[in-house]
Amino acid sequence: MDRDPLELLERHAPIVRFNEGEYFLPASVESFVEQAELWERTGPSERARIAGCGELDLDRLVRETRGQTARHHLRLVATPLTQAELVAWRLRRDRPRFRAHSRLGRVGVLARFIDAGSRVSLILRGSVPTGAQAAAALLDRDRPDHGDHPYYGRVVRSGGYTVLQYWFFSYFNDWRSRAHGVNDHEGDWEQVTVMLVDEQGAPWPVPAWVAFSAHDEVGADLRRRWDDPDLTVVDGHPVVHAGLGSHAGAYLAGEYLISVRDTRFATMVRAFRRVTRVLFPLSRREQEDGVGIPYVEYQRGDGVAIGPGQERRWRPVLIEDDTPWVRDYTGLWGDDTDDPFGGERGPAGPRYNRDGTVRQSWSDPVGWTALDVVVPDETERQSLISERVEELEQEVASIREERRRRRRQLRASVLGGREDTALEELALAELGTRLTQRRDERQRLLAVRDTPPPPVHPHAHLRHRQEPLPDDSTGRQWLLNIWSRISTPLILLLLAAVVSPTRASDPLWAVLGLLVVLVVEAVAQKRLITLALSLVILVGAGLVLVALFTGVIGSWRIILAALLAAAGLAMLVLNIQEVRRT
Repeated sequence: MDRDPLELLERHAPIVRFNEGEYFLPASVESFVEQAELWERTGPSERARIAGCGELDLDRLVRETRGQTARHHLRLVATPLTQAELVAWRLRRDRPRFRAHSRLGRVGVLARFIDAGSRVSLILRGSVPTGAQAAAALLDRDRPDHGDHPYYGRVVRSGGYTVLQYWFFSYFNDWRSRAHGVNDHEGDWEQVTVMLVDEQGAPWPVPAWVAFSAHDEVGADLRRRWDDPDLTVVDGHPVVHAGLGSHAGAYLAGEYLISVRDTRFATMVRAFRRVTRVLFPLSRREQEDGVGIPYVEYQRGDGVAIGPGQERRWRPVLIEDDTPWVRDYTGLWGDDTDDPFGGERGPAGPRYNRDGTVRQSWSDPVGWTALDVVVPDETERQSLISERVEELEQEVASIREERRRRRRQLRASVLGGREDTALEELALAELGTRLTQRRDERQRLLAVRDTPPPPVHPHAHLRHRQEPLPDDSTGRQWLLNIWSRISTPLILLLLAAVVSPTRASDPLWAVLGLLVVLVVEAVAQKRLITLALSLVILVGAGLVLVALFTGVIGSWRIILAALLAAAGLAMLVLNIQEVRRT
């Protein structure tokens, strides 16, 4: 039965809970375009302004850019606030407020070194200028349709699922400025996808899976089953906890440690880890995911909520492949800063990546969430099994006939005096193996068809389950906040004193100071035992090296004799084991 797309979207429209202190709530693309400039890239470093502020609407945007792939961008803030205007903005009493303890207190020394390098790199990279965030917040606050919160909904049928996509647009992503996150950029697109399946006897398709756009997750880790205990559902509406500034979605409310990694620095980071991991033990999360640049995603859900049953409601807007501004505008929905890492550039729209190619989440939402391997419903399951059993029966009959024919040819050849039949015999053996495999597969499928599928835990498909950080006491948070800010520069200063060639600095005192800092760091991160074991191993390895250099290295004959003796003993053991096995 065909359903009205808007009616389907409204049945499961998400409830999005924002963090207290959020500036940029979902807004209309019309109001953004009307306040933005349109620019075109005419060369590697040349740009031309096509339309100024107030000269643009969606129709003109499409006319000016149709057929020109990924050459344009919209710029909202032509002139950022001055320093005086920015100070005045920060002093406003009606400005949303947010406070948090230091994110660097959540991670180890190595991650803090990498973070420092990332912040320094902003000087050299293309980045959103200071004051752009506040200017965008004022434009958002003063837009004519302030308080209007549309979602841009799409309904498609794919892979046996009815896919509901909800796209949200915000004027600005101020994760870096607001919450010390990885980036700032004009414009922000986020989405929620709900997968429905047909259930026998049900008047409507029922929800089976939901996926939120997130920073650290890809594939199967993006999605959660509808009965997942981590997912909150209110009257058929999934609850999303949006990140402060970034607007990325989380299933559980809380604060999340995000390690953002760049493959261009992977070799350098791995080498640095090998050198430093002995003295600077890694946290469990860093061991699992690799060391990246540490950020905290604040997704507490303690601020404004938008959705069904909330004080603020959605305005549904239906979009599809033929919606002109969705299909024809392939440029960026925000300023293009030329950041080589991409993080500070505006995003492309719902349908496109920044290079003008189509997003997988748009063209193949089922594959994007790795649902191609999941049978959507029992009817589809029975149909797939029956089709495959029929294919196997036909294949078994074909293999039998081919085997009979080849056997007869082989026997006739032997009767005719032929002796070199090894290849024909091998082919017959392979046919026998294939026949057995197909019979076994058919039997397994028949057994599965007649048996209800076993229950599967909602988290069985997850490689990594995102969980909020544990709550620390206020006192511990305060101490970690201070320590994380002073420890990294202190370590650098002590290392400088250790390697300094001048007599003014005493290396012994510097080494002792470094040891004290490491002990304090280990206590702060609750890794004192790990540090003690690491130091014991380091000291032991140092003593062994000293002994080698002072005693053994001087006589090459001793080294050679030891190697020959070890090789002889190893060979003797292997030979004895071989004799015992025969």
